[in-house]
Amino acid sequence: KFAQVGYGSDGRGVGNTEEGYTYVVNDNVRTGDTIQPIATSRKGRKFVTTGVVRHAYKETSAKGQEAEQEAMENTGDITRVYTGKELGVKGSRVAKAPEGIEPKHKPLSQYAERTRAKQIGAYMAENPTAEFSKNAIETFDSYSQKFMK
Repeated sequence: KFAQVGYGSDGRGVGNTEEGYTYVVNDNVRTGDTIQPIATSRKGRKFVTTGVVRHAYKETSAKGQEAEQEAMENTGDITRVYTGKELGVKGSRVAKAPEGIEPKHKPLSQYAERTRAKQIGAYMAENPTAEFSKNAIETFDSYSQKFMK
């Protein structure tokens, strides 16, 4: 199945196309679902971000084939995104900032953090030469520790 994804927790960072970026997902992913896709920076480095599925199409449908063709023309590649369930992730979906810290952005839930980490592992297994952003696997907890005294 193909999913057209807008970046950010509200899915509005659609980027190069009005419909968003195209990813391969499993058949259980639906429009409106929040996923943790691997994105590519302008420097070509990979990182995991939050995205919202704007449209999901079966790969055999006309819309699905159109989404695939457009993605291949724009990027030459379509990345596979695994769901947390596919990656075996368990944990709280409630996002909480550490006590005493007012986050600049909404913190990720444990579930989202674990999904991101396993998403990177799955991507690295399939693409061992991929270059990741230096902050790609830093969690909110590990980042915030240096500010907590």
